[in-house]
Amino acid sequence: MSVEVIVNPVHPEGLQACERVQALCARTGVPVRVRPTSIARPYGNPAPEAALTVVIGGDGTLREVAGALVGAPGWRGALLPVPTGTADLFALNVGIRRTADGLRVLEDVLGGEVTSRSVIHCDLGWATLERAGGGASAGGTASVGGRTSAEQPFLVTAGIGHSGGALLRTPGWAKDVGGAAGYGVGALTRLTASPLPVTVSAGEGADRVDRDLGVWAVEFGNISHIPYGITVFPHGGVRTGELAGLLVVPSSGREESSAGAWSSVGARPSTGTKPCVRTGSVARTVLGARSVPAARTVPSWGRIFQAGICGGHERVDDLDLMSVTSARVRSIRPLPVHLDGEAAGLVTSLQVRVAPEALPVVVPNR
Repeated sequence: MSVEVIVNPVHPEGLQACERVQALCARTGVPVRVRPTSIARPYGNPAPEAALTVVIGGDGTLREVAGALVGAPGWRGALLPVPTGTADLFALNVGIRRTADGLRVLEDVLGGEVTSRSVIHCDLGWATLERAGGGASAGGTASVGGRTSAEQPFLVTAGIGHSGGALLRTPGWAKDVGGAAGYGVGALTRLTASPLPVTVSAGEGADRVDRDLGVWAVEFGNISHIPYGITVFPHGGVRTGELAGLLVVPSSGREESSAGAWSSVGARPSTGTKPCVRTGSVARTVLGARSVPAARTVPSWGRIFQAGICGGHERVDDLDLMSVTSARVRSIRPLPVHLDGEAAGLVTSLQVRVAPEALPVVVPNR
């Protein structure tokens, strides 16, 4: 067995965790190689021949390493997150809440205390970003003149709209002092922002359904919850085989007040809960009929925050839930986008897809 360590040296606890990993490997006689990340080499050039890749860092470091390994044809190993970042959402959702938890899992692996349930195969999201200046054809593909990025991986969330703007406005000191709660500083600057006109397309080919909406944000996630017991995607998870979609749509941004949100596929509205309709490559959540009060331009944040803590997302008028294997959000004007909590600039299109069970991850024995 060989172990490779990819470490983000920005945080002192990352270097301390790296020393602990080296000591554990030396004690058990397991070869180990350490590669620090940097701006020039954001994922430390992970070697696909390593049986175990230990990633010491946050969600940003983790997604870069995961994308590089999954894209390597010869990779047959597994990944172990040792969280030392700001939010560490992916590690949290696989049961590794603290740095010490990740080191304890490594100790179990090196001691041979690994069962078949210790490795789970997690979904990996892929995002394609189109920058300003590029159009799109009727089929939804980028035109020749567009500036479209190569696919980029994400493990936690990919989002567009005011959520990306909130990340751009979050100062570094807030994250250093408050950790995940520090993102709230940037969010406060965007809570009352006006809806943004976008077209949300779910599915491909004959299954594709388009909606023109005014949104606060559109989010796609591979997770369910975030710190402090808050659930963002009640229908999400690290290995559902789909991306959980969450649209924050104030009433003034809807193009319809009743009927189904995706009624063009023949879904029937339902009272109480929002049924999930699967057609081909896409699963869609359908809105039940509801009476809508006077249009609002600001989401009802009180009810949204309450749902995050107590549940009941499907009963909040300003939230739409859907589960997709592929989707696209387009805008006439450039909008801020983020991948796994890191600002990724301004785009006119965010296209996402899921690679089910693409990433083997070592987790605590269950």
